[in-house]
Amino acid sequence: VAWNMAMEKLTGIMANDIIGKGDYEYSIPFYGRRKKILIDLLFETDERLKQNYKNVIYDDEMLSTELFTERLGKEGIYLHSTASSIRDNENNIIGGIEIFRDITARFNAEKKIEEQQKEVIAINTELRQTMEELTTQRDMLEEKTMMLAETLDQLEKSQHKLVESAKMIALGQLIAGVAHEVNTPLGAIRSSVSNITETLENVLTNLPDFFRILDTDDKLNFYMLLNRSIKAKI
Repeated sequence: VAWNMAMEKLTGIMANDIIGKGDYEYSIPFYGRRKKILIDLLFETDERLKQNYKNVIYDDEMLSTELFTERLGKEGIYLHSTASSIRDNENNIIGGIEIFRDITARFNAEKKIEEQQKEVIAINTELRQTMEELTTQRDMLEEKTMMLAETLDQLEKSQHKLVESAKMIALGQLIAGVAHEVNTPLGAIRSSVSNITETLENVLTNLPDFFRILDTDDKLNFYMLLNRSIKAKI
């Protein structure tokens, strides 16, 4: 087992406390208990045991995985682990190596990006809903505008009819007034004609008796006055 300075810095455990110890002592800083880690799976022949290790990528003689351990760091850290076999010049496997890399910053960045993407999706969804609502309101507004235009057109037509009706009423009142003004003197004339006719009829009826009571001089005077009246009318 090799435990370099990077592992000492990562785990806070010195190499002297790990090297020379068996029974999977090196797994305790990561898992809190003794268990096979990635490098041990390189030489594992029991496929059922391999199935107990989730999220492990098998690529020929190289394995890789990502894990979270709450035993390291203040609030735990995320690690990327890669294990591969070591061969000699004759291509014989003589050992293996496992590398741990702290990916907490990358994981947090990815998590933050994922959260931002969710926020963007939520904002886009809200914007889409807002656009749909605005489109609906716009359609309703256009419909109301059309209805208002039709109402205004009907009002203008009704106003025109009212104006024409008012004109006809005023004209009727004017005609009635003119008729009244015409009928008033006509009535007076009819009354005068009736009185004149009645008087004339009385005069003509009594004229023979009137002539019989007149003497010769009075008759001459009457004829003279009658001629003067006729000439004055002409």
